[in-house]
Amino acid sequence: FNGASPAPDSSQGRPPAISTRSLCLAVSALARARIWNPSFGAHVAELFRQEQASGSEADPLSDCNPIDISQLLRFVAAFPKPLAGLGLHASSALQQAHAQLRRAEEKG
Repeated sequence: FNGASPAPDSSQGRPPAISTRSLCLAVSALARARIWNPSFGAHVAELFRQEQASGSEADPLSDCNPIDISQLLRFVAAFPKPLAGLGLHASSALQQAHAQLRRAEEKG
């Protein structure tokens, strides 16, 4: 992580693509340092929105291992109010993460 934040994609009004693994590592570092970054917040909120919309089939959190999930939740726990402003509530993120961890455990 070089400290740069991804600039929003003005053509779609959404942040540019970033790998899930890179996102997890970056937001974990931001949460540890207690540095809120709206661009990364938007990425996290979008990731959970995509997962919620997809249900159990091909959900974005399926790419996350348990460590990735814990890194995402660290960010959610560190910044509940700014994320709520982006439409992501901590309780919803926790439920989605728990469901993903259960699916991963069932798969083995």
